Amino acid sequence: MNKNDKKAYDISGPLDEYKRSEINRIGNNAFMMLWIYSSFASFCTLLVISLTNIDAYDILLGLLLSNLIFSIDIIGGYVIYATRKAKLSEIDVTVDNYPKQKRLLKKKSALQGIYWGMSMFLIMGVISPNFSSLFSWISFFIWLSSGALFGLIMYWYHASNLKN
Repeated sequence: MNKNDKKAYDISGPLDEYKRSEINRIGNNAFMMLWIYSSFASFCTLLVISLTNIDAYDILLGLLLSNLIFSIDIIGGYVIYATRKAKLSEIDVTVDNYPKQKRLLKKKSALQGIYWGMSMFLIMGVISPNFSSLFSWISFFIWLSSGALFGLIMYWYHASNLKN
């Protein structure tokens, strides 16, 4: 397991045998949920295409959005819940190291908020029928605000994992 795998599961510190087996279990469960969903979604898409006269663009857009929602919300939520329940995401800090860890978490959460806000801004721009709504001030403000909110939520989540 490399550094990026540890980041995906939000694990700090060295990996021991217990952490590795828990990561494998969580990853396998997430894969099985995603595989079952993908099979079901593909079957439903074929059924809708064959039984209705809906435009293929609309069907593809619906499938893409449902895949994004399922992947991010359901699978991502399960991984966060399972790693937290298995206590894999806890960060042990000393009293002296606590302020430094808080600063690192603020930076990490701010970057996550910026990344999320920009990603959603661009995804909504790509799937919107006209790009003019993408460059309006209200759209920019909405995605800036939601990115800041996401960053605050991620800061709260990461700060709750700090253990003395």
